[in-house]
Parts: sequence; structure tokens; C-alpha cells
Amino acid sequence: MLKVVCLFCILIFGFFQLLFSQVVSERDKLFAGIRPERTCFDVTHYLLKVKIDPEEKTIQGSNTISFNITEPCSRIQLDLYEQLQIDAVTFEGTDCIIERKYDAFFVSLPRKLSEGEQAKIIVTYHGALIAAKNPPWDGGFVFTKSENGKPFIGVACEEIGASSWWPTKELFADKCDSADLYFEVPSDLQAISNGQFKGVEKNGAASVYHWKVTFPINNYNISVTIGDFSHFGKKYRSKKVSYNLDYYILPENLKKAKQQFKQVVPMLKSYQRLFGPYPFSRDGYKLVEAPYLGMEHQSAVAYGNGYQNGYSGKFFAPVSQKFDFIIIHETGHEYWGNNVCMSDRSDMWIHEAFCTYSELLYVEDVFGKKYADDYAFYWTQVVRNMEPMVNERFSNQEPSTDIYYKGALLLHTIRNLVADDAKFIACLKAIQEHFALKTVSTKDITDFMINYFNRDLSAIFDQYLYNANPPILNFTLTPNKQGEGYVFRYKWDGTVEKFNLPVTVDVDGAKRTFNVSDDWQETVINKPVVRNLEFDHSKSYYIVKYE
Repeated sequence: MLKVVCLFCILIFGFFQLLFSQVVSERDKLFAGIRPERTCFDVTHYLLKVKIDPEEKTIQGSNTISFNITEPCSRIQLDLYEQLQIDAVTFEGTDCIIERKYDAFFVSLPRKLSEGEQAKIIVTYHGALIAAKNPPWDGGFVFTKSENGKPFIGVACEEIGASSWWPTKELFADKCDSADLYFEVPSDLQAISNGQFKGVEKNGAASVYHWKVTFPINNYNISVTIGDFSHFGKKYRSKKVSYNLDYYILPENLKKAKQQFKQVVPMLKSYQRLFGPYPFSRDGYKLVEAPYLGMEHQSAVAYGNGYQNGYSGKFFAPVSQKFDFIIIHETGHEYWGNNVCMSDRSDMWIHEAFCTYSELLYVEDVFGKKYADDYAFYWTQVVRNMEPMVNERFSNQEPSTDIYYKGALLLHTIRNLVADDAKFIACLKAIQEHFALKTVSTKDITDFMINYFNRDLSAIFDQYLYNANPPILNFTLTPNKQGEGYVFRYKWDGTVEKFNLPVTVDVDGAKRTFNVSDDWQETVINKPVVRNLEFDHSKSYYIVKYE
């Protein structure tokens, strides 16, 4: 009875989750929507200058937004959370009229701008910072103290948006080409951010740190971590590329960090073999201790895993004891999420599925295939299958957590369908090269892979990305009335049209592969007795149902 009740609860939960996920608020439409006030300009540069007060938990400063005009316009949309006060918006020395709607604000320009024109707007602002309730998932600022009693502050804003703490164009599809970031903090603290460190200027009781990002960067990746840090580093060198490795650590953790971060260079070598050279070599690679678990901030990865292997000390598979999950996963995002970046929140599976699969490829590369197979098996245990991985575009709806593990299993399924590991890895490198520093949609990625493999994978993508249901393999095994052995009947259920996926079955130690479709098929197993029937899930993800 308990099983029936639980199944009923799951179905009801799924129904209401689907029902409410279809309601898109006006705020979400403003946050993620496409409209003329957004498509008319393309951001090229942010010049962010802010003062952060650790005690008052406030921010004040300005952002100079440089942009190119792509369509004639006299009104544009920018974004800044309502709890932050806009002091002025100026264009060519003239104050602009603004209209605020939720966390968006519309700027009326004093003249009409022409296509191809370059322009700048300066937004000055101030206000209280949002404190994160459950970082990095429920985003905002995290205010803590280190052992010496000094402030230790970080921010993660992927879920809630960069406009939660600075004025910006809150649209994934529009990366700025570069950025200059200035952070004023008390003089006994440091401000560590993305890109190249350009210097620090003392200003009485305060210090202003300047960081320069020289590659395109999406908004939520722009970050700052404030604290009293120790620093060590080295140079990464290979035949293809060299760049700085820098580590910013609280003094009390310096010894542990020097031991734990020995994993970084072997990981970077592995990822270079798998995906190509590190994408942001000019800006270097940094691990920055943070007061939360971690985040993939471009060229300045936030690290808070306690200098231990696994995920917060937990081991999901035997091999998890051998590496630090946060180092491996968040660095994978430098390729999948930062170099190749989603153009809309509905495309977030591209970040998380490919990055999660990079963990398996790292495990396989460094520790061997047996460990990788165990790792993939863990994923099958945590898939929820409650909703599709890809939801409505431009709706700002949070995607299913299946974008991690089910998404990775989708890639694993495609890899084994292709049955050519060298070609599969070459495809990942080709994606990195073809879409380098760009924003991409789900269609961009799926079309690219279909063309690269010259294979119609559309039904596979449709099944796993746009359908909540997993492939269900129905089968029967009955004595053969026409002679000895058994009749094995099989078909897919709950699948999209033209879904066809081979399945390997181990019959008493002998492996056989069947091309399964959504029509019943059958074959005779010529054995007097079948003692053991096992379905091989190591090559693809599906659920087995015996009828």
C-alpha cells in the first residue's frame, strides 16, 4: 500500500509542478524576454566601479555600459533589482528619464541612435546587498568572517542574476566582450575577481582593486570575493599554451590548500586532451576560497569544498574518494558554460550535462574505464524524470535538476550509439572550437552533433530533452511453444516517434544486442533454461519493465 501511495504523491507533485511551471510572471518575462529594447543594442564593455561596505552590507558605485547599436532606437532596457536605488542614468552628459518595472528599467535616450553607432551609458546606484539564503543555489552575498575575525565575503548569482548587485543587461545571449572591474574595500582586505590583476590603489582607509577581463564573459560569472587572503601560484606550461595559476586562500587553510590543489595541473592536462587548450589563458586560472561550496566564475573559480575529496566529504561512487568534486566540476564549466555558453536559461542543460559528463571523461582518462562505468551507474540512481530538461524559451523558468545526470546520460547514450570514442571526443573538441566564446541554443548544439556524426539523432534528443518520460523497455520471456528455448519479446514504451535504441542483454553470460523500436519484436533464445537475464545499462539510459 505504501508504494501505491508514494507513486500517487509523485504523480500529483509532478502534475502541479508542471502546472505551475507553465505560469510565467511579468517579472520573468522582463528578466528573460526578447523585445526591441533589448535587441537594438549589443553590449561590448562593462566598466564597473563599486564600493562594498562589509559591515553595513551595502554597495554603491557606477557601471559604464558601452554598446553598439544594431537597430535604430531611442529607448533601451537595462536591469537592476528593485532593492537597489538608481541615482542617475547619463548619456553624453545628459540625465535620462527612466521607467522602472520590477527589476528592469527602461532608459529613454535624449536622441535616436542609428544602426552601427557606438554609445555609452553611465548608471550610478547604491543600496543594500541581498544576503544569500542557500548559496550558490539561492544566490546573493555571503557575509562571514575568517579565523582572524576579518570579513570573508563572496557572491554567487547564477540563479538570481547579476542585476541583483550591479546594473547590467540581464540577457544570457549578450555577453560583454571585455570588462574592467574596480572594487573598493577596507585596506586590510583584498578583493579578488575575474581576469588579470592590474593593481591596487590605496585610498586612505580603503583599497581599490582593479581586475581586467579580456575575454567575453556572461554576467553571472562576474564576481568578487573579499577577505584577508594568502596567495601562492605557479605557471602552467604545455606545448600548446601557458598561463598563470593563482590560488587565493585564507591563511589558516594555506597548508591544506597546497596539498589539495596538487590535483589542478593533472586535471588541466586531462581537460586539454579531452576538450582542447584552456579557453582563457590570457586571464589565467584562479581558485579562490569562498564562503560557500563553489561556482564556475570565469578564470576565478570559487572553491569552498573544505579541502577534501568528494562532494562536501560525501562519496557518490568509489572513485569519488580520489578527487575533489568542486575542483573538477567547476573547472569543467570553464569549457562548458563559460567558453560555450547558453543563450537562454532553457538551454542550461548545455552547461550542466556536458560539464557533468566531463567528470566521467576525467575519471576515465585518469583512473580508468571501470571507475568511469561505476560513475555513470551512480547517475542512473538519481535521475528524477519529473519534467523535460528543456522548458519554454525566454521564460526564465528554472530547469529540472535532470539537466545534470540525465543530461550526462544522454551524452553517454550518444557516445555509445556512435561507437567511436575517438570521434566522440573529436566532436566535443569541435564544439569548443566552433562555438568558442559564443552563446548557443539547444538547436545549435543538437544540429551540430547530428551533422558532425552524420547520423539522425533527432529522436534521441527529443526523447531526453523535451520529454519527461525515460525510455521504458517492455519485455516478456515465455517458453517457446514451437520448440525448445524461450521467446523474448521486446519494445519501447513512452518514447517519441521513431525512437530506436539498441539494447544489450546478457543471457547466462552470453551477450546479445537487439535493435528495439516502439513495435513489438521477438526472437527465440535457444536455451533449455534461462537462469539469468541482465540488461546492460552501461551504454545507454532506460528503464526496464517486465510484463
